[in-house]
Amino acid sequence: MSTKPLISIGEIARVHGRHKAQVHKIVKRLGLEVVKRVGPSTRGHKAFHITVQDYEIHRDRFDAIATVTSAAGLIENQEALLYLILTEPELDPSRFKLGFSTDVAERLRHHRVSAPFAQLVRTWPCKALWEKTAIDSIADGCEQLGTEVFRTDSIQEIIERADRFFALMPPLSRDMAADHVGLQSGEVASQRSQRADEHIAALKKVDAQIAPGDSDVGRLVHQVRQLINLNDAELSDEFFPAHLSIALIDALFTPQLRYYSHVVPIIERYCARFNLRRIRPDWTQLPPVDDQETLADLLDHYKALGPGGFQEEIVRARYRSPGTKILKSENVKRAAIELRRIGIETLQDAQSTSAHEIKCALRPLSGIGDRTIHMFLMYTGDDEYVKGDVHVCRFVAAVLQRPRVSADEAERLVGSAARALGIAPRLLDYEIWKYGAHSSIE
Repeated sequence: MSTKPLISIGEIARVHGRHKAQVHKIVKRLGLEVVKRVGPSTRGHKAFHITVQDYEIHRDRFDAIATVTSAAGLIENQEALLYLILTEPELDPSRFKLGFSTDVAERLRHHRVSAPFAQLVRTWPCKALWEKTAIDSIADGCEQLGTEVFRTDSIQEIIERADRFFALMPPLSRDMAADHVGLQSGEVASQRSQRADEHIAALKKVDAQIAPGDSDVGRLVHQVRQLINLNDAELSDEFFPAHLSIALIDALFTPQLRYYSHVVPIIERYCARFNLRRIRPDWTQLPPVDDQETLADLLDHYKALGPGGFQEEIVRARYRSPGTKILKSENVKRAAIELRRIGIETLQDAQSTSAHEIKCALRPLSGIGDRTIHMFLMYTGDDEYVKGDVHVCRFVAAVLQRPRVSADEAERLVGSAARALGIAPRLLDYEIWKYGAHSSIE
């Protein structure tokens, strides 16, 4: 496979207008071989790829499967909405996108990551089986600019074509017909059900969340869109550890150290010394409990290496926890003991234990603050946390044009911005960290 041309999962997602998680599921269902490596579109980071040959062979089926899986497991006869969006209503009002979803509010949120001013024009009740035919019919003769993106001389003509197409199709269920919503001239269609009202409320909530300049969150969202390409956003290896011990060592050594030159070598020495895999092979699921090193095993390693052995053989430097004289290697041991007291041994245990309980166990330990605990929770799979480190705080302060912001405020604002953008706070935190580590913001 190494000699064959490759295409990244991220590139496939962009071409088909899908989330990368959906593409991963489709590739797995098709049984295609996947490799992870640096590619021309991955900005120096390793990413998942399949061969161009496999992609071309399955392209048509890929579209069909993507359509079916993109709307929470739709089957061909299940009903949703075909939507019409103006991607640049002010600068290019003739440019439009047609799409299909059971949750148009969420799809609009997703589109606004790359098209901040996208505007929903109209929706029509539609079956999954009709989607491709409907789009081909409605956009016939239009200039195609991308996947389901076109340019026309008259948006009104596109709306009329869609009305004529769906007038010819069999009537759909009452519930779906009630969800048929139009947003022309700022007015909602006069007849709608309670579900349609909720739908419009969700759209207005999205608008309120992302309007640039209306709030600190809005300003942050606007600047993220300007500076960071979220279409390629993907967590890196360290967020998918094969063992809880690796997550703990990583989180506790990261503060105030250079990650790739200081922290990673420590973890790699630990893994080599005890014959452990650092990163789990399948990012989509946790390794079986029987395949994981437990925290009890970690503490046994401390005993086997003897007093100071872990520090001398694995760490090889006297790194201390922030604000203390306590060696970071000693705090890893202390943290493991406290986590075991609340029944945590493996990644599964950490995910099934509340974040509050984990915080209560670790906070009393000198040198282990909320930022470090948040990093530990993020490494164990919690998408809702942000670590307000120096890069994140500087980014937020620069956006808000302040000398500084507190870690708590940065975490709150980044979390709110992530939800407005429709991505996980953990992922936005990483993208901001990555931007800050390699760039500067005026």
